[in-house]
Amino acid sequence: MLGHVRQPATVRGSALPRVPVLVGAIIVLAAAYALVAVRLAPRLFPNILGPSSPDDTPSAETAELASLQAIEAILASVQQAVRDSEFDKAQTILSAAIEQFPRDQTLRLAQADLLIRLAQPGQNPEASEADRLAYQQSAYDAYLAALEIGPRTPEMEFAAGSLARSLGNSEAAIAHFSAAAAADRTNADYPLHLAQVYFSREEFDQAEAQLAVAVSIDPAKAKAWGMLAEIALRQNEPRLAAQHLERAVAIEPSEPAWRIMQARAYNRLTEPDKALEALAALPDESRFDKAALRLAGQACGLSRQPDQALAIYEQALASGVSDPEIMLDAAGWAERAGNIERALELARQARMAGFEQAENMIRRLQQPNP
Repeated sequence: MLGHVRQPATVRGSALPRVPVLVGAIIVLAAAYALVAVRLAPRLFPNILGPSSPDDTPSAETAELASLQAIEAILASVQQAVRDSEFDKAQTILSAAIEQFPRDQTLRLAQADLLIRLAQPGQNPEASEADRLAYQQSAYDAYLAALEIGPRTPEMEFAAGSLARSLGNSEAAIAHFSAAAAADRTNADYPLHLAQVYFSREEFDQAEAQLAVAVSIDPAKAKAWGMLAEIALRQNEPRLAAQHLERAVAIEPSEPAWRIMQARAYNRLTEPDKALEALAALPDESRFDKAALRLAGQACGLSRQPDQALAIYEQALASGVSDPEIMLDAAGWAERAGNIERALELARQARMAGFEQAENMIRRLQQPNP
């Protein structure tokens, strides 16, 4: 149900796609083999299927079969080179093959897959950042060539869109994700990724429209509800954000991002107890990070409980947190709680940890009271 999703009047970042294209290419080749076999069957098995027409000539079909066999052998060689981490060899094989078979889509997809591998630090740790960017661009160009050859599948459009987005080409990413979503209206990931691009451009009406499509296809997309909540917060609608976040938390109760966003929404609504409840549900490694602690402090400030804020910060420091900014924030709450001695101690610890901004607080705390 989308009762709380506004329907607008008008309708950098993600990981590189890892599509097992070499395996997929072999599957496509198998299908092509089947098609050629059907066309050749009357000549291959005349006693079973009857003689072929006297006007039929086997030259086209047999030539196509020979090409498929050659491409299959090429892809097998590329796979072996990749398994052996001989990426230069794999590139050389594919470049020669594309020159020989320029209109073969599977070779272009295999080339894109190889280039994506080369762009990843785990696969190619010696490549420079400039090299990685060049590999990504070349992979995107290979996808464009594959799409131009056809057929244009939603999966290919999605992979091309992911690459375009990683390259910072939001216009191209929108075009590809839109094409994928139009071709397959059952996959919620397509409008979700399209929404992410619109969100990065701060085109929130368009992002919201695509998120509404995504959750209508798959209401269990927690990320979509979270993005709807973020849009609502940015548009100063914390109550609507809290409603969206209830959906996100119900789907992914252990996701820290939703709890942090809940605390933001409830603080905006001046409901500090609910904000603290959301933050208390975080695991320790998230509950004691800087953003969560500041939200907790804000909630305690709203309820005029500086002692409670200091207690939360003391728990964080006792757990081993050593961030000097957190130390200085704790010193601020100690000062508000009237514990000047502890405030001065914490400020000095922050300064010793290299946080020079603590010096101003130390000087102020050391001044005699009038």
